[in-house]
Amino acid sequence: MRRLLCALALLCAACGGPSAPSPTYPNLVGGYTGTMDVTVIANGVPVGLQNQCGVAWLIQSQNGGDFTGAFEATPNAVTFAPCPQRTSFSGKFSNIVPPGLQPSDFDVVALPADTPPGCTLISQTPLHGVWSQYGNASLLSLLGWNRFQCGTQSPYQSIRFTLSRR
Repeated sequence: MRRLLCALALLCAACGGPSAPSPTYPNLVGGYTGTMDVTVIANGVPVGLQNQCGVAWLIQSQNGGDFTGAFEATPNAVTFAPCPQRTSFSGKFSNIVPPGLQPSDFDVVALPADTPPGCTLISQTPLHGVWSQYGNASLLSLLGWNRFQCGTQSPYQSIRFTLSRR
């Protein structure tokens, strides 16, 4: 009996014990609407007016934690500069919380930068996002940064999306 228990213990140890459960990813597929706010910041101070566009996101496919889609931006009452053209994107969940807890983090590849005239794009971050669910509302909030060289200035451009599922 003792040999049998030792053999079972060795067998379990060789198998690595119980495996961790697969993560459960929120289903992002569908349409979202909201706003995209773009602010240029130089020396820690906003420069000019904040540009805002209305946006429609469509997440077309999702495989586990990876997803793809496209968004389109249109002028609204707070638009002072052109809105971006239709743009495709891909993203990946980076932090999944256990079911029932909120929120979960994801990253979207950096979108094409809207480089100001006379400036050069020198760095760019992916859009970091947070998915959350409150009752029947599914919300996406994303933030990314672009940095430019404009003569002797190096302003940043903040890009923020606030979206809710249609």
